[in-house]
Amino acid sequence: SNGGNLYNLESVTCMELDPAVSMSCVDEDISLSFDSQGWVECDTGMFLHGLYRGTCSDIYCIETMKCCGDSTSSNRYWQNCHNEDISSSFDGATTASCGTSNDKVVVGMYRHADSNRLKDIDYLKCCEIVQQ
Repeated sequence: SNGGNLYNLESVTCMELDPAVSMSCVDEDISLSFDSQGWVECDTGMFLHGLYRGTCSDIYCIETMKCCGDSTSSNRYWQNCHNEDISSSFDGATTASCGTSNDKVVVGMYRHADSNRLKDIDYLKCCEIVQQ
């Protein structure tokens, strides 16, 4: 993909969730905050479930993050978070993930300001979600 545009993002791998857990989701507007360098994150205790883009294919066209969490838990939070460096993940065909840990989910993304290509997403914020 040579770090190209959003249409080069072809698939994702999802963590299997407990089917007994009732999920609720919200759309987080990142239409302005992801236009320049910095972090975008779901609300505490929620995880990234999807992205919506506008009519173009640069990363500034990502308008919304769909963030989800357990709808029955009012006390959910993140723990054991780390920033996964994916700065070279989109230089070619590869998979970006939260590393080898199967108990962490993506809760945010960081981009730098050099350009608007997919490869400019440098980090994923990966956390365990705890619900009480």
